[in-house]
Amino acid sequence: GEERNEPLPRLAESMVERNRGMSPNCRIELVVEEGFPSTPFGEVGTNLLRILQEALTNVRRHSGASEVLVSLRLDGDDLVAEVADDGRGLDPKGPAGIGLRSMRERAAAFGGKLEIESGPSEGTRMRFRASVRRIS
Repeated sequence: GEERNEPLPRLAESMVERNRGMSPNCRIELVVEEGFPSTPFGEVGTNLLRILQEALTNVRRHSGASEVLVSLRLDGDDLVAEVADDGRGLDPKGPAGIGLRSMRERAAAFGGKLEIESGPSEGTRMRFRASVRRIS
């Protein structure tokens, strides 16, 4: 639809807004690093948003987090999007595992990588990486 023509930071902003509405007890921050491109990313942008949305849904359902930080930045030629929460951490074999698998598959489908760092009581950090060179 229309969204592939919108700059990614603006799309991320409205997605975060929607999630704030659904998670009144959770603070969701969005940080877009300076210099992050405001050009549309087309299909990669759309997929990226779906992955972020899925990550936020997982946080809401499973983590009990009170703070979530969504960040967008460039790292060399890589577009890096991160969702970090202060929740209970996840067991890779637990119920969230299924959502993670579909997120990994979605990322891999267009040459992206999904990295997850998590531990009991240290929250979860989900990092998505895709080469911008392949995108633009």
